[in-house]
Amino acid sequence: MRRSATLDPAAILVGLSAQGARPTADDPTTAAILDAAGELLGRYGLGRWSMDDVATRAGVGRATVYRRFTSREEVVNATLARDLHILCHVHAAYRLHSVQPLDMFPQTAHIECVAVLERN
Repeated sequence: MRRSATLDPAAILVGLSAQGARPTADDPTTAAILDAAGELLGRYGLGRWSMDDVATRAGVGRATVYRRFTSREEVVNATLARDLHILCHVHAAYRLHSVQPLDMFPQTAHIECVAVLERN
């Protein structure tokens, strides 16, 4: 049974400021998991996917996902924290250097969170 994750703004902000407390996207496997979760969030919102779906889309085993994240909520919060972090860097670069925002987004950025928030 798929459980709906809840958005926890405090946890997302903690994810932004945590230094080494959680897996980072610097690890290719963790990045693949966060990419997969971002794609699922963008497509289905919070309610229609599972950790098994994340593992399948990331090309890893379910146990690998759970070694890095203990719950769907933690995956959601880490994904949104990463995307918010990217967005903040894009905004800062734009303000400091007049760089066009779309030129700054890496392919792995999943800013579909806006669509998720609108749907939920």
